[in-house]
Amino acid sequence: MNKWKKFYENNNGNNFPNSILISFFYNEFIKIKKKFYVLDLGCGLGSSLRLTNKKNFIFDLVDISEKALKIINSNKDFKNKNFQTFNKNFCEFLESSKKKYDLIIDSASLQHQHKKDFIKSF
Repeated sequence: MNKWKKFYENNNGNNFPNSILISFFYNEFIKIKKKFYVLDLGCGLGSSLRLTNKKNFIFDLVDISEKALKIINSNKDFKNKNFQTFNKNFCEFLESSKKKYDLIIDSASLQHQHKKDFIKSF
């Protein structure tokens, strides 16, 4: 069992975004009315989805943990959110994705990547 599956099997993880992200988000982005694309790398339990209920915010959530993504997809709090989940290493996701994002969120997942994979992705 990989470490992330075991981690989420034990229902660990943070359900809420950190206070710095909340402050930055509300000061910079909350007034936006156009479609706004957010990429959350290493999304865990999808705490970034709690940032807004506005429909114009479209989230792509990437995590290597299938268990975490199942929790997100079955979370009743997220049923009216505009999001997709991707079960991939985010370096692989970035290499294959053609999308452009207005905001990229990373909550300490970069530190878990091999340097060569990370550099190749950008």
